[in-house]
Amino acid sequence: MKQIFFKALIGISILLFGGISYGQIDKRLDINLSPQEISSNSFNGQLSLTFKNISKDTIYITLDPFNIDVVNQKGFGNYVILKRTKYSPNRITFVKSDISISDLEGSSLISFLKFPRILILIPEEKYEFILNVDENTMLELRDSSWTVSKDIWCAVKSCVDNILKNKPLKIIEEFNEALVSKDKINIDLTSENQINPSVYFYNNIDSCNERDRCYTVYDSVILKCFKNYCY
Repeated sequence: MKQIFFKALIGISILLFGGISYGQIDKRLDINLSPQEISSNSFNGQLSLTFKNISKDTIYITLDPFNIDVVNQKGFGNYVILKRTKYSPNRITFVKSDISISDLEGSSLISFLKFPRILILIPEEKYEFILNVDENTMLELRDSSWTVSKDIWCAVKSCVDNILKNKPLKIIEEFNEALVSKDKINIDLTSENQINPSVYFYNNIDSCNERDRCYTVYDSVILKCFKNYCY
């Protein structure tokens, strides 16, 4: 498992997952991940993630970062379920097939320096992500079989509009410029050592020990609105 990701990038409030209720929202997206089981010897390094907006609302999904993680060692705390009532970057996780994992609760301390790319999902329309796995991760996956899982967060347009209406015109314009309208999109999955410093950064506990020290105007939109976990 990538220990740096959990130690440096995630402030973890550790609770046993069993018995925790996340306040599940109405299902807004029909999501399918393929494949969900892989063997490294036959895996070509690409995953397909398809979406259909089954709600009556326009839905937004952030595209940057789209994280990747690998769970390849047994032990308590191998897999952190990021808090499903708070925004976290979308994530694909590979879990080695012989590992019985324990779910824990955590949160991702991320701040944005500008709006990331944001995909627009229109009601009843279908969309596809082609997710590309980097070479270093492919080396980690070799000679084993894996279960593949997804963690996806989204926002409802009306919520975003309500937050944006009180922002300066410049911020509203920047948000609109960040919107992407495509039915098929390629995404390079990002590990914790591939941070894009022009768009976002991860806060460790020491650097953000003062209240709201790392909170930006972009966070005030992303973190407040993009917190609907897509079951």
